Amino acid sequence: MSSPAVYSASCLCGAIKLSLEGEPSVQGACHCNNCQKVSGAACSTNAMFPLAGLKIVSGEPKVYTVTNTGSGKPVQLNFCGTCSSPLWTYSERRPDRAIIKTGVLDDAGLSKFDPKGETFTTQRATWLKPIEGAVQLERGVPVQQAPVFK
Repeated sequence: MSSPAVYSASCLCGAIKLSLEGEPSVQGACHCNNCQKVSGAACSTNAMFPLAGLKIVSGEPKVYTVTNTGSGKPVQLNFCGTCSSPLWTYSERRPDRAIIKTGVLDDAGLSKFDPKGETFTTQRATWLKPIEGAVQLERGVPVQQAPVFK
């Protein structure tokens, strides 16, 4: 039996380093207003890794709780207090998952986990085209449908 995959991630300044064991169950791009604000971009690219496989190797992230979410359930944004890099989101809707911002993955992680689906497409910037072949959803991914984004 082979060992589970292990990926590393870090913030811009390197103060926070993460280890992620396992493979993501979802790979997607979210166009919701909250993801646009937290990423400072037109969308946030994310990969849902097993929460049990997330280890903080160094540093201590700051946490900001967002209460005005599309699901109505609060989410916790984990970020570096020094450089402000968003690292991961925790959602009560998926309590066993860490929603990793793929831009913080080291090595080839960002390229490996290309979006298989897009959410909140009605909020997508008008100049941004849909990702070819990706599932398109006007709202978030229903919990029972998450594997469709793999």
